[in-house]
Amino acid sequence: MLNGLVLAGGRSLRMGQDKGAMVWHGLPQTQYLAALLAPFVDEVFVSVRKDQAGMAHVSGLAMVEDHYPCPSPLNGIVSAMRMQPKTNWLVVAVDMPHVDRPAVEALLERRDASKVATCFESPGKGGPDPLLAVWEGHAFSLLEPMVQRTEHVCPRNVLKTMPVLVLKDAVAARVLDNINTPDDAAQVKVAS
Repeated sequence: MLNGLVLAGGRSLRMGQDKGAMVWHGLPQTQYLAALLAPFVDEVFVSVRKDQAGMAHVSGLAMVEDHYPCPSPLNGIVSAMRMQPKTNWLVVAVDMPHVDRPAVEALLERRDASKVATCFESPGKGGPDPLLAVWEGHAFSLLEPMVQRTEHVCPRNVLKTMPVLVLKDAVAARVLDNINTPDDAAQVKVAS
């Protein structure tokens, strides 16, 4: 089973507003990404903090609340795995406005379910980009101890230590751009 997970539980402190509510494609980004993933998966969920559950941009979407104390996107991924232990997760971060159908197709076509994850190489930072990836459910027991901490755990660093398929030159670099500040947002041009 493969489900979709839109990671929308961040605090958006640098942006100054919830990134999931920002409109890039005529819809709040959370809604847009849920619709984008839907044809490829059995169900789509949105990863949220408890205080986000009533917000308009997640209304009508199935949610996974962060279960662990770790303030990291890894919390959302592992919380989803905990909720549905036999499920694999197609994950995308809500602050990636350039993610499109061809990127999702490229990821799924080359997926290796024997690995912890299949992801793209990060053009800016090098190594695995964990925020547009398929995370395999069998990795739950390896990942859960990492999110039981109260300090941030970098998902990129986690993947660097595990068996992962990293796809190189599979998508345009901008597909993996994270939009974190108002200046970043002002530069975004998306095709509608």
